[in-house]
Amino acid sequence: MTTQRYLIVAATLFAGLNVLTAQLPPKPAGSCMFDNMTAGLPCAKECPCYKDRAPGDCLSFDEFGASLICSNIESNATLEAAMNETNDAKVFEPSSVIGTCSRYAKYLDTWARLTDAMKQKIIAFFSDPTDTSITYQDVDKMPIQAFAAINKTLWRGILMNAPDRLKLSIQMKILMSNDCEVHSMLKGLNFTDLYKISESKGEVDSSIFQEVFCKAILRNCSKVTPDMWLFLNISAPNCLIYVTPECFQIKDFGNHSSYDYWNYDKQGNSSGLPCPRECPCYRGELAAGDQLAYDSYGIPLQCPKIDMNTTLSTARNETSMAMVFEASSVMGTCSRLAKYLDTWARLTDAMKQKIIAFFSDPTDTSITYQDVDKMPIQAYAAINKTLWRGILMNAPDRLKLSIQMKIMMSNDCEVHSMLKGLNFTDLYKISESKGEVDSSIFQEDFCKAILRNCSKVTLDMWLFLNISAPNCLTYITPECFGIKDYDFWNYGNSSGLPCPRECPCYREELAAGDQLAYDSYGIPLPCPKIDTNITLLTARSETSMAMVFEVSSVMGTCSRLAKYLEAWARLTDVMKQKIIAFFSDPTDTSITYQDVDKMPIQAYAAINKTLWRGILMNAPDRLKLSIQMKIMMSNDCEVHSMLKGLNFTDLYKISESKGEVDSTIFQEGFCKAILRNCSKLTPDMWKFLNASAYSCLPYVPQDCAQPQDMFSSLRNSTDFSRPPMSTDGMSRSSPLPMFSGSPTFPPSPSPTGLMMTSSPMPSGSLPPPREIVGSNTGEIPPADYSVVMYSGCDAGAEGLRCPSNCSDCYQGKLATDCYSYDKYGNFLGCRTFAGNATLMRALNDTTVAKVFNATAEIGTCSRLKKYLRKWISLDSATRDKSIQFLKDPKSVSDEDVVDKIPVEVFAVANRTLLDNVTQQASIKQKLYLATTSYLSRSCEIQDHLKSFDLEQSYKDALQAGNVDASYFNTSLCKAYMAGKCDISMSKWRFALDNAQECVLDKAVCLKDVKDATLDSLFTVTSIKQLCNRTDVEATAQDLFRRRMNSYLGNKTTFACDADFLQVMKVCSLDPKFVIKFCDQSKIPMFSPSEEHADEWNILKAEALQSANTDFSSLDKATLVSYLPISKSLMKTLDKSTLDKVKEAVCTDDVLAGVTFSEDDIRDVLDVLLTKGVLNKTTDKACLVKYAPMEVADLMDATDLRNNYDNGNLNVTKLTQTQSKEIWEMVKTELTSDTKIKENAELIIRHGPSTLDSLGIPLTKDTAKTILNAVKNTDNINPAVKTSAMMASYDDSDPAESLKMIMSASSEEMLSFFPIKKIMSIAPASLTALCGSALTADIPKKLGKALMNKCQDAGTQLDLSTVTNLLPIIGSAPKERFDAIDTNSADCASILSKIAESTSITAEKYEYVCQKLHTCVASSNLDLSDASTLSANALACFNKTMLKTLGGSCSDITTKICSADFSIMDGKSRKTDIKEYALECLSVSSTLTESSIDSLGNCVELLGSTEISKMDKSATKAVIKALSGSGDRFTCWTMAEKFMARYSAVKGSDIISVTDIMGTFNDWTVGLQTADFSSLSGLCDTISAIGKSFKKRGALKRKLKKAGLLTECSEDYDAIRTEIKGYISAALQACSASRRRKRTTASITCAQLTSMGTSMLSSLTTSQLSGIQDTDFTQCASLLGSPTDYSTEQKQALATVAKRATVYGAPSTWSSATIQSLGSINQGLTSTEHDTMTFTYDDIAQLGAFSEWEDTQKTTIFSKWTKSSSISTITSSELRSLGHMTCAMTTSQIQQITTSVYEDSADKVGEVTSCSATQMVEFVNHAKTAYGSTVSNWTTVQITNVGVHIGGLSKTEIATLTDTQIDEILASHITLIPSSVFSGFTATQLRNLSPAQAQASTTTQRSTLSASQISALEAAAGVSYTSSSGVERSVQVSWLVLALTVVLKLSL
Repeated sequence: MTTQRYLIVAATLFAGLNVLTAQLPPKPAGSCMFDNMTAGLPCAKECPCYKDRAPGDCLSFDEFGASLICSNIESNATLEAAMNETNDAKVFEPSSVIGTCSRYAKYLDTWARLTDAMKQKIIAFFSDPTDTSITYQDVDKMPIQAFAAINKTLWRGILMNAPDRLKLSIQMKILMSNDCEVHSMLKGLNFTDLYKISESKGEVDSSIFQEVFCKAILRNCSKVTPDMWLFLNISAPNCLIYVTPECFQIKDFGNHSSYDYWNYDKQGNSSGLPCPRECPCYRGELAAGDQLAYDSYGIPLQCPKIDMNTTLSTARNETSMAMVFEASSVMGTCSRLAKYLDTWARLTDAMKQKIIAFFSDPTDTSITYQDVDKMPIQAYAAINKTLWRGILMNAPDRLKLSIQMKIMMSNDCEVHSMLKGLNFTDLYKISESKGEVDSSIFQEDFCKAILRNCSKVTLDMWLFLNISAPNCLTYITPECFGIKDYDFWNYGNSSGLPCPRECPCYREELAAGDQLAYDSYGIPLPCPKIDTNITLLTARSETSMAMVFEVSSVMGTCSRLAKYLEAWARLTDVMKQKIIAFFSDPTDTSITYQDVDKMPIQAYAAINKTLWRGILMNAPDRLKLSIQMKIMMSNDCEVHSMLKGLNFTDLYKISESKGEVDSTIFQEGFCKAILRNCSKLTPDMWKFLNASAYSCLPYVPQDCAQPQDMFSSLRNSTDFSRPPMSTDGMSRSSPLPMFSGSPTFPPSPSPTGLMMTSSPMPSGSLPPPREIVGSNTGEIPPADYSVVMYSGCDAGAEGLRCPSNCSDCYQGKLATDCYSYDKYGNFLGCRTFAGNATLMRALNDTTVAKVFNATAEIGTCSRLKKYLRKWISLDSATRDKSIQFLKDPKSVSDEDVVDKIPVEVFAVANRTLLDNVTQQASIKQKLYLATTSYLSRSCEIQDHLKSFDLEQSYKDALQAGNVDASYFNTSLCKAYMAGKCDISMSKWRFALDNAQECVLDKAVCLKDVKDATLDSLFTVTSIKQLCNRTDVEATAQDLFRRRMNSYLGNKTTFACDADFLQVMKVCSLDPKFVIKFCDQSKIPMFSPSEEHADEWNILKAEALQSANTDFSSLDKATLVSYLPISKSLMKTLDKSTLDKVKEAVCTDDVLAGVTFSEDDIRDVLDVLLTKGVLNKTTDKACLVKYAPMEVADLMDATDLRNNYDNGNLNVTKLTQTQSKEIWEMVKTELTSDTKIKENAELIIRHGPSTLDSLGIPLTKDTAKTILNAVKNTDNINPAVKTSAMMASYDDSDPAESLKMIMSASSEEMLSFFPIKKIMSIAPASLTALCGSALTADIPKKLGKALMNKCQDAGTQLDLSTVTNLLPIIGSAPKERFDAIDTNSADCASILSKIAESTSITAEKYEYVCQKLHTCVASSNLDLSDASTLSANALACFNKTMLKTLGGSCSDITTKICSADFSIMDGKSRKTDIKEYALECLSVSSTLTESSIDSLGNCVELLGSTEISKMDKSATKAVIKALSGSGDRFTCWTMAEKFMARYSAVKGSDIISVTDIMGTFNDWTVGLQTADFSSLSGLCDTISAIGKSFKKRGALKRKLKKAGLLTECSEDYDAIRTEIKGYISAALQACSASRRRKRTTASITCAQLTSMGTSMLSSLTTSQLSGIQDTDFTQCASLLGSPTDYSTEQKQALATVAKRATVYGAPSTWSSATIQSLGSINQGLTSTEHDTMTFTYDDIAQLGAFSEWEDTQKTTIFSKWTKSSSISTITSSELRSLGHMTCAMTTSQIQQITTSVYEDSADKVGEVTSCSATQMVEFVNHAKTAYGSTVSNWTTVQITNVGVHIGGLSKTEIATLTDTQIDEILASHITLIPSSVFSGFTATQLRNLSPAQAQASTTTQRSTLSASQISALEAAAGVSYTSSSGVERSVQVSWLVLALTVVLKLSL
């Protein structure tokens, strides 16, 4: 047998006490077997470390300091001996300096060459640096390698305690070394200080500066500091001869006869001396051609204006020789330095000497304040910082007052920045108290200097001025504060005290409405919550007087300061004194650690930094330990940042060694604090915890990312070629030091582990020798079988067998995973968690339980780890109950099992015990096990728990009353019905009888169930029950409805009873089946769904006509029962029959019933009026109720008012002019909330000013009434929408108010809610809204603002929150989604939810898809059924990836086909989805109706190839599914392809009116004219088709606004032409049905109403001109609504309006007329507009229309009274002007106030008709409101600016960040002027979304460079020089995403 090597693997069991070993094969020669397992010891950031490691040079230590195998050392007896010696020395520790085997060998070789005496001296000195027997000569002989490997604690001891001369020798060694890591490791010594101290003691002189040492100092001389240069000039001038010209990178150095310190860089460049952060510094001078006077190190540069000026050169020499000045940015340029030198040169010699004397000794009594008054401020600005601190500490107060006055008189930012530290008011008060000064110093100039920036003057200064310098107050001006009324509390802004770099500081508090407590200089700011609280004020005074505290960001906001002061106020006086005493003198022996324990952390966090250093240096260790424990217990980043310098482990060890502390301090709270961020704990801390604080280990969080194999790599340095020693009885060893000592080995590993059948290992005991035993796998290992630890990753490894039902149970996961058990059930070990004490403890616990077995479910390490984490997550009681339940099911209650014990416990339960549970468990428990088995979606779990039958368990539980019929929820249904469509009849039957939702969930599979089977499966009752389910997805309902239609379509007969008719309505089935299966007597009994109402009326009419029904013979009741019927049929009724209808309408009030829609009522009244059955005079009362427009003009004011008050008259059915008359009578009475509610409809038609003038919010009910009225009224004035929004909002309860507004408003209405209002709400006030469910469709801008607020309120993106905020979550910036952990178990659910948000844009959807790909690739995710993801989430995956996802493809297809395809860029993604669906559903070469039904909404993805395969029924099915414009948009070019296919396959089909109504809808216009021109009932289809076009138009506008129609290009003229053909035929059919036939019949108002706004623009000018007067006035508002009229059409309609018999000359038109006519006003000339009067309401209404000529807009706007005083315009007005905003001139736009713009920006930014110059002016307002640096604008501000982003300059647009550009809509990209668009950089263009890039115009692209075009093409996926266009776009776009995903998955 060959020699074996052993690797010690510390797989910690129960707090890491036991160690396992593993047997490894011999190490191959020259290989580094551990290098792929560890990164090695950490490197210093500044050093290259191992990057230059030679091939074959292995790592010598792992990242935790555990030594690895180094054959070059172990095979060398000398080096091995050195390794043992250094280990035994106990003074060294590993670092990257010896991190490789070659480095380690070098260091050991150095050690081996030392004499024994020197080795002992090194060890002695390191152990006790105060040892006086060690001299500096000894240190000089010690090699630098010894110091480089020193233990860090011992190094700190040398820094603190070694004699200075010895430290100087060490530092010289360090300087002589050229090893980066040596320099990095051995920090803390200062050469110049040590030299000066040693020189002052006579221990050293300049003879140490020999050539070699000088060259070492100057090795990197370009980085030598100014201080070092000065030192060399003074103390080591002989070193300067070794300076080389190359050192300074200058060409001409030889002109100087000697080294010139002040002028060494003549040609080089420098960034100059650093500037104070708050000052602009010398950027302006440099821009004007000035030069830098110093480089960034303070080295002088050439200044010709000084060097060639004798006076200035002399001054420069004098100031240099004075040794009291130093360079700073104050004189950082040549011109500045010249100014300072000129000032110096003008001084007398006496004054110069006084300045130098005072700076050198500020206590010099010969210097008076009068002398200081004469000293120029420039001298102080150039003072050496150390000397300045001397002045601050030692100069007399009166002199310091004079200096501070000089500083305040200066207006130089850098002077103020350099000379900090003096407090004017304190100095004045002290000097005044001594009689040295009085108020006479407050002269005009000084007062004005104080008040120069008075908006920033502090509260304390204002108080001081009021008391001590009242004469200064006369110089205050109102403009000083930028406010009209002086407000004492509103005095300015500050950036606050600086924050530690690593802390978020107080940004969140400020965002939540908090205030700064101090300005950036530490000056207190007003805090009302403190200033008005006596307790806090007193505390503030006490802490100030204590003189031991200083301000910092820890108390930088008012709320933080209040918290600190409150902590102080709660202390006893005794404790306060102890704190002050301890801080003042930390050596005070009267202060005990018990006292320190009681001192609050807040006191330390506010300590003066100097005093803190005193504590660090002088406080007893035990007291410092107590302080450090407080710090560690704090979770405040700034506390940790402020209070640095203490080392807990060192302090504990020292205190422990003195018997002052023991491990009892490690209580739960402290342990959890230590482990709070356990993934960041150092290896030293982990070792400490194992050795000294093992009681903390049980609190290691389960998700703690401990260093992998924390202890697994620890090994000794023994030669591994020797056999292991016996270690029987070995106890737990403490962590091994760097150089390990005597060789020790752990025992052989035990077979025990989770679910092992061998004896368990008792906690704390040693593992027994490994025995190969049989296991429950049923397989017996061979006699010579030997378990090889960690062999589960080997290529030939075999794990536990898969169950027979789960042949591929590992699902290829072994590519990234390892077997945890061999096929015999032996535990193989898992490196991934071997070092995790918590997981290993769980492994041991589950073994001890003796109730578990290993199964394939835990057959890999990742699966086993998941199970162990689940076990750990259970509380101890649940764990105990789990074990008890498996052993004795009857002893555990249902409550302790159901929903408590997870399925994972049962999935690995011992088979025998599980069988016992099957027999003895209760009904409820068995149902729970069966349910959790299904819900697991795991084949292995279901196989293991197959004895628990879900169906039988449910029936038993139902019978026992344990559950009800709602038990099968969506999740359980998906699990129960999971799989392919080969579902057994028994399963269908069970689902139908017990779990109907499951039937619907699998509705896609009903296509495979034969009709004969459905006969036996379904009854009418069960069908109705299924249709009544509202708790299932719409897709499933739709699939079920389609199958039922197909099922009934194949029937020849079906029982027509009341239940059948009810099913027809509830299921919204095709109403043709009522005609098919029911006789005429049943027709009145059927009431269709709203969706089929119009179609049913025609079907009913056709059926009655086919039956030759004699309506004249019917009595009234029977006749009315058939109503409503088609209008065409009603027109055929004789007068006597219509008289019966009239009586039913006017006397019996039948039209008030729910059966009649508004369209039905209109048709009935129109027929009765046309036929002369109703008379406008005699039947006025009847018409008032149903058609008031017809008779309102015949009624006087009193009659109108009475009918209105009595509720007989609906104002929404009147014309604008008619309702205006009622408004004039009512408006003065609207003085109460009740009255407003009663007159809501009237107000929103005429009175926005009423809402504006309320002054108080409306009550909730009234606000809802107003909002609903707005929502339900067409063509409402924009001003009304704005007023309704603001009147409904309640500032006192923003969350509830917003929820109410959003629920009661449409998305379009909500766009009028000001974004500024949202942004001004305190985040805390919106907590309730952010945590509640939102259901409304919310505009993206509003959604973005709300998301920002929710984020500020601390809302986390967990699944519950995302679900609640679904309508707005898609509006969040992409970066917000980065907060989602893609390695978490619920990442897929969260991202899936976000993907289905209606507010998500195409670019954000792609981003979410990328994150979802990363999430799905995570090993932590167990996605057993992908159909649980949302449709949009599934659409993120290509076909290949879809096939790899778990779950049934039919379920996935059902879901994915309901995705919103409009948000998906490119066709490749959609093609993949289509192909996946077709393959999954096994669609044949011919597409049938059944195939189409199964495809659901995926039919809209069908291309030319699939269309050509559709038969007639399939084609009609597709057309029926896609036409009608529900909530999905089909591009007209695609619609035409389907219609062309229909024409090709229709054969002899004759189109009927019911086909048009039920199948073709708005696509009817795409039919051949011959198909519908001869239909007599075509007139009845106008209304339905008009509504379809209206829906289509609204959907298209919405998608276009969002930039989601980039792939759709429609020929509008061609569509109009098709619509014209249909209208012509339909109107001809209408005319043919009239009694009087005319060759050219005019279009009636009823017909216009039926057409709706979407079809009016397709009427000819002749048709429009022919509209009769009454029809025109009654339909004026409708006719004025379209936005797509041609100029000729608008002019034709304007001509009609100008008829004397209509409205007359435009100059006479009333406001109501103007607003009613809407876009028709564009048909007037600007001359005609000039004769008219326009109110604000008129202009707001007209602003809703674009396409105005500039002269028209300008003329109309000029008629508004405010056009000449734009500065008085309000935000409500500006928000409502719409396109009339662009009627303003640039000068008028400039007059808009900033506050009004800011309140209106989000609405103004939507106006797309402004010119480039107008956009510039609006952007200027944005810069004033949001800041001039546009790159700092927030995403909300970018979206507010909207389309006017095009007003930025070319330079500015180049500064926009990717995040900002993401927020620019594609539709707005198009409108950016070309000259500005060219400013986008290539990088910016490359990062555009495909939609944005494709929105660019030819003109824009023509301005781009070749590199810009290339970048744009990359983003768009389009070659703009190629004809492939968008087709290539999709391919490239999809490829980019696919590559992104592949790269992510491969990382």
